[in-house]
Amino acid sequence: MEQKKIFAAVTVTEGAIKGGVPIFYAKDDEQKAKIASTLANINDGMVHELDNGVMIIVQH
Repeated sequence: MEQKKIFAAVTVTEGAIKGGVPIFYAKDDEQKAKIASTLANINDGMVHELDNGVMIIVQH
């Protein structure tokens, strides 16, 4: 089975994520979605939105 890896996280809330992966901050939800989508396309990943509004990009 192929191992999955969290590549990056995108949020509009500073302090919502505590290290471990590159963190990208957006000014609003629209920009957050655009950044996450672009990162996923570049890295052959998938975007997943968590309940707290953080988007993670996972390489499958």
